[in-house]
Amino acid sequence: MYISKIFEKTNGQIFNIKVSILLLNYKNSEDTIRCLKTIEELNYKNFEVLIFDNASEQDQVFLLKNYLKNMNNPKNIRYYYSKYNLGFSKANNYLVEKSNGELIWFLNNDTIVEKNSLKVLVKIYKKYQNAGTVSCTIPFMQKPEIVWSAGCIYYRGISLVRSIGKFQSIKKWSKKDTLLKVDFNTGCALLIKRTIFDKVGRFNEEYFVYNEDLELGLKIKELGLDNIVLLCPLVLHDESASTKGKRSSEKEKWSYTKIYLMLKTRLIFLSKNGLSIKNILISLSFLFIHFFLFFYYSKEKNILCLGKIFRRAINDSRLFKT
Repeated sequence: MYISKIFEKTNGQIFNIKVSILLLNYKNSEDTIRCLKTIEELNYKNFEVLIFDNASEQDQVFLLKNYLKNMNNPKNIRYYYSKYNLGFSKANNYLVEKSNGELIWFLNNDTIVEKNSLKVLVKIYKKYQNAGTVSCTIPFMQKPEIVWSAGCIYYRGISLVRSIGKFQSIKKWSKKDTLLKVDFNTGCALLIKRTIFDKVGRFNEEYFVYNEDLELGLKIKELGLDNIVLLCPLVLHDESASTKGKRSSEKEKWSYTKIYLMLKTRLIFLSKNGLSIKNILISLSFLFIHFFLFFYYSKEKNILCLGKIFRRAINDSRLFKT
């Protein structure tokens, strides 16, 4: 499927479809502003932007509000603030409720988008009749020649996830004429039709953050629809944004919190998807090895802390509770 040829035959009405772009801000208005600057440059014009602020400090709120007030088209943007951090799933579901677009584009605030990105993704969505979700190859922002994700594979038997193409050369995963079917698309940059999102029950709010996109993708497949990745780098992801500018001790604390949340939500996912105890234990073993290696090669090498994180995540997920 060649993008250039598709555009030559496109009815202009396709680009009149309204798209709601949803962003979450959590104590990092600088990254949100950087993302908004690239959204302003999109050559797709019929969109709205909704921002949900998950309990940022007042200086961050002031910074973001001041920027929004001075944007070219501030009427096209709506900002919502919560004094509580609602997490990824609940905050995005709230924005969907407030939005008006036929298509919803979930976008991480630590991304920047290419000016043609939305136009291309909408085009793919409308031309591919069986599309459930649509995304693209996403490189690292700091190293755009290296892939962060080109969709994800889920190994159901052992409940493990692999990000396609991660750490590989962008040349291998940059083919403008190629669409790839995957098990699910990351919520970092995910386009979906509102009616389909509603049909699958939206994001499961049991997942504070992480694994909600996995469950969404599997529900999409159960409907007989496809999760599609265009092998073209249209969005860059700043994976380090959550720790940028913080002291090393805060980085370690953030890493522990991230691992805890990843584990807890994966365990919730396991408990909801009917895996046997054997397969759950296999999955836990692989996860433990993965995070063990992370801790072993980290500066602190605090392996005991990893055990505490696992124990807390298992308890809080109520995986083995009746």
